[in-house]
Amino acid sequence: MTGATEPLFQALERGDLDLVLTPLDPKTPWAAQVALSPAIAARGEGERRMQYHAAMRNGENRWIMEVEAAARDVAEPGAAS
Repeated sequence: MTGATEPLFQALERGDLDLVLTPLDPKTPWAAQVALSPAIAARGEGERRMQYHAAMRNGENRWIMEVEAAARDVAEPGAAS
Protein backbone atom coordinates (compact mmCIF):
# COMPACT_ATOMS: atom_id res chain seq x y z
CA MET A 1 0.00 0.00 0.00
CA THR A 2 1.37 3.44 -0.83
CA GLY A 3 0.27 6.77 0.56
CA ALA A 4 1.06 9.76 2.69
CA THR A 5 2.90 9.07 5.93
CA GLU A 6 0.21 10.40 8.30
CA PRO A 7 -2.63 8.09 7.13
CA LEU A 8 -0.24 5.14 6.94
CA PHE A 9 0.90 5.72 10.52
CA GLN A 10 -2.73 6.00 11.64
CA ALA A 11 -3.42 2.63 9.97
CA LEU A 12 -0.33 1.25 11.73
CA GLU A 13 -1.62 2.45 15.11
CA ARG A 14 -5.03 0.83 14.45
CA GLY A 15 -3.31 -2.45 13.60
CA ASP A 16 -4.38 -2.34 9.94
CA LEU A 17 -0.72 -2.41 8.85
CA ASP A 18 2.28 -4.20 10.35
CA LEU A 19 5.03 -2.05 8.88
CA VAL A 20 5.49 1.30 7.16
CA LEU A 21 8.64 2.09 5.18
CA THR A 22 9.03 5.83 4.89
CA PRO A 23 11.45 8.74 4.86
CA LEU A 24 11.28 10.73 8.08
CA ASP A 25 12.62 14.01 9.30
CA PRO A 26 14.76 13.19 12.36
CA LYS A 27 12.63 15.64 14.40
CA THR A 28 9.26 14.02 13.59
CA PRO A 29 6.80 13.80 16.48
CA TRP A 30 5.92 10.32 15.22
CA ALA A 31 9.21 9.04 16.64
CA ALA A 32 7.52 8.94 20.07
CA GLN A 33 4.37 7.27 18.72
CA VAL A 34 5.84 4.31 16.80
CA ALA A 35 8.89 2.08 17.01
CA LEU A 36 11.46 3.01 14.35
CA SER A 37 14.11 0.72 12.95
CA PRO A 38 17.65 1.95 12.53
CA ALA A 39 17.98 4.09 9.39
CA ILE A 40 17.97 1.93 6.27
CA ALA A 41 18.89 4.67 3.80
CA ALA A 42 19.30 8.44 3.69
CA ARG A 43 18.77 11.04 0.99
CA GLY A 44 19.54 14.75 0.86
CA GLU A 45 21.96 16.97 2.69
CA GLY A 46 21.88 19.28 5.70
CA GLU A 47 18.40 20.27 6.85
CA ARG A 48 16.86 18.49 3.86
CA ARG A 49 18.37 15.14 4.84
CA MET A 50 15.74 12.46 5.28
CA GLN A 51 16.39 9.04 6.76
CA TYR A 52 14.32 6.06 5.64
CA HIS A 53 13.05 3.83 8.44
CA ALA A 54 10.75 0.91 9.02
CA ALA A 55 8.06 2.01 11.47
CA MET A 56 6.21 -0.52 13.59
CA ARG A 57 3.48 -0.47 16.17
CA ASN A 58 4.78 -0.06 19.73
CA GLY A 59 4.47 -3.09 22.00
CA GLU A 60 5.12 -5.73 19.34
CA ASN A 61 8.53 -6.52 20.79
CA ARG A 62 9.36 -9.74 18.94
CA TRP A 63 8.33 -8.16 15.61
CA ILE A 64 10.33 -5.01 16.40
CA MET A 65 13.45 -7.09 17.12
CA GLU A 66 13.05 -9.01 13.82
CA VAL A 67 12.61 -5.83 11.77
CA GLU A 68 15.51 -4.06 13.51
CA ALA A 69 17.84 -6.98 12.75
CA ALA A 70 16.73 -7.04 9.09
CA ALA A 71 17.13 -3.25 8.84
CA ARG A 72 20.72 -3.44 10.11
CA ASP A 73 21.45 -6.17 7.55
CA VAL A 74 20.26 -4.08 4.58
CA ALA A 75 21.18 -0.57 5.74
CA GLU A 76 23.25 1.57 3.40
CA PRO A 77 26.65 2.46 4.86
CA GLY A 78 26.35 5.79 6.66
CA ALA A 79 22.53 5.87 6.56
CA ALA A 80 22.29 6.55 10.27
CA SER A 81 24.88 9.33 10.24
